[in-house]
Amino acid sequence: MNQACRVEIMRWIENLAHRHNPHAATTAKPTHAHVHTTAKPTHAHVRTTAKPTPVHVRTTEVYKTHVPTTRASLTLTPSTQATKITVKTTCDAVTFVTALARGTILTNAKAGMCTDGTRSRPEALIMDSCMAPVVAEWSEGVKVMGNCDRIPDYTPIATFDFGTYVEDGTDIAGIITECTPNGFKIAMQLCGHPVDVYEVTSGHPNPRQNADNYHVINW
Repeated sequence: MNQACRVEIMRWIENLAHRHNPHAATTAKPTHAHVHTTAKPTHAHVRTTAKPTPVHVRTTEVYKTHVPTTRASLTLTPSTQATKITVKTTCDAVTFVTALARGTILTNAKAGMCTDGTRSRPEALIMDSCMAPVVAEWSEGVKVMGNCDRIPDYTPIATFDFGTYVEDGTDIAGIITECTPNGFKIAMQLCGHPVDVYEVTSGHPNPRQNADNYHVINW
């Protein structure tokens, strides 16, 4: 390096030191000290600036990857709910679950008479838990089999003869509680017995135990 270059570098260092400390002396003697002191903050300044750069890049990449995944999963939820069939009424689960737990036999003045003289036929459960009217106002709704997973929980269902619920013991009513691979589970009350849960299956030879014979109750 020639003398002219050395002089130029010394002047540049003096100017830089003066900007950092305008009151500092600019004589030739302290020049060496300022060269050493100025070099350190310059190097530290470069490293400090470099550090936030990769942090900012990584944060942006994680945000872009995470957000679309979360949104996609949330938009799928409403479509499942939309497949449910609209029914006119569902039953109060607390009423029949309480009767089930306590072994209570429900009676209702609008229900049919059992041989023991009580009005505790299967429709008594529907009248107490679902606020159903007299059976003369019941009508056959959508068929349970083929639609079980679309029927809301605790919907009243029954067997019908040509669209009519027969109250002489031919037909039976209950509340659907769960779908199964070959049928469903139904909460029912039989004459002289408390509420219990039974499983009915498709194709059973007994009409009351054949899941294919059940429909949603409308009124």
